[in-house]
Amino acid sequence: MKQFTILLAAAILSCFVMSCGNTGGETATAKTDSSVSTKTELSSKAKKAVDQRKTDLKSQQNKNTKSKAAAEGGGNVDWVSVTDLEAKMKEEPRPVMVDLYTDWCGWCKKMDKATFQHPKIAEYMNKNFYAVKFDAETKDNLKFKGADYKFVPAGRKGYNELAHKWGNRNGRMGYPTIAFLDKNLDRIEAISGFKQAADFDALLKFFGEDHYKDQKFNEFAANYTSEIPKQAPPTNRRRTNAGNKNIKVQQNGQKIDVQKLLEQQRAKGGS
Repeated sequence: MKQFTILLAAAILSCFVMSCGNTGGETATAKTDSSVSTKTELSSKAKKAVDQRKTDLKSQQNKNTKSKAAAEGGGNVDWVSVTDLEAKMKEEPRPVMVDLYTDWCGWCKKMDKATFQHPKIAEYMNKNFYAVKFDAETKDNLKFKGADYKFVPAGRKGYNELAHKWGNRNGRMGYPTIAFLDKNLDRIEAISGFKQAADFDALLKFFGEDHYKDQKFNEFAANYTSEIPKQAPPTNRRRTNAGNKNIKVQQNGQKIDVQKLLEQQRAKGGS
């Protein structure tokens, strides 16, 4: 009987110890899960904080860039892509100015800096036009007003059919070329060559205020005085003499007419 009592007591004690052990294990697990959850939450909050910091820094950089441009007399044109133009026109009809450029065109870059970045030019365009900057040599297939336009290889590079539709003058393309479209997105006129801010201001007023409907540009320009003072246009040393038809150069031992050479290059797709 005494032996039985001792065995029973031992069994009860063993059960008690196992029970305590299990409880301790469950408690430890619960604490571990809680710790993992807390670390996950902290990690998530830290990531959000880092992302927010990046956003704030980027926003500040944009503000600094705009402030610097303003301090330097620059302007910011609200450029619209070709693919967004039709939707914009449905929201609010406006005349359109298209800047046809190429990545190799030096005069295009000069016009970006000297003309499009002028604050008065940028301000007027943003209020009265949709301004489209269009790479004339883009290889993207485009759909515009229900028609498809693709890249056409020609000469050293080629051109996009839509650029040719808007910018060709007597079948030729030159860069930069500025095309003006009416509110129906039909071409009014295309103007080739670099234009300084004062001259471009006259073009914007001529097409933007519908003066083209009842007079020639030369007539309008003769009576228009821009608020922007005229400046000497930038020079391109490689083509300083291009406007002189009488100047000839030596090429492979033969005299070549510069003007004729340039015309041949333009016909092949050059500027």
